[in-house]
Amino acid sequence: MIHPVTPGSASRGRDPAWLTRYMRPAVSSPRAARFVRWVLPSALVLAIGVGYVAIDLWVQDIPEIVPGAASPVLYAGLVTLQAGALLLRHRAPLLAFAAVVALDAIILLTTAGELGIGSLAVVFATYTLARRSSRHVTAAAAITGALASTVAGAGAMLVASREPALVIGATALARVVLLYAIPIAVAEIARGRERLALALEDRNRMLERERLERAERARHAER
Repeated sequence: MIHPVTPGSASRGRDPAWLTRYMRPAVSSPRAARFVRWVLPSALVLAIGVGYVAIDLWVQDIPEIVPGAASPVLYAGLVTLQAGALLLRHRAPLLAFAAVVALDAIILLTTAGELGIGSLAVVFATYTLARRSSRHVTAAAAITGALASTVAGAGAMLVASREPALVIGATALARVVLLYAIPIAVAEIARGRERLALALEDRNRMLERERLERAERARHAER
């Protein structure tokens, strides 16, 4: 007599773990995640440089739209240098910040303060500096960077642009807020959350240690 095969009958006698062996989600290693976080900002900044050159090849009149006599390839090269400097932001955050801000200032000076393709790198460098350096170092570096951006951007606009002074001042203020103030504020929030998480871990460890000590005392009392 042939017995019908019922669902699950083929798996009788086997280890139940085989059912989920190929259903477990792949978990990326912490090293791979750290690598992605390290490379991603540089990749995004590099994409801006490549995209700027691609737009120049497509539109073919960027030099007429953006003030300045330099080739778009040169500005893309400066952005590429920013991307390279960002790779050093974890080991040398202050050095990376200074290099990125200096390159952005060169772009602003040579384009009447109107080309902002170097801004994203400044945002990443400022955030990392605020996360990895003391508040005094971050404040001093941010003030210096903001002054450099203001002098380069607003000064170049005053000399070469026909925009009114109010527009130039508003643009300079917006750059300071977007490139320096907001990244530092976000970094401070992240640092506060890290400190809170560490405090909770310490509290949990302390409570667990107290529980074990009480249990040990209870065992000694029973003896």
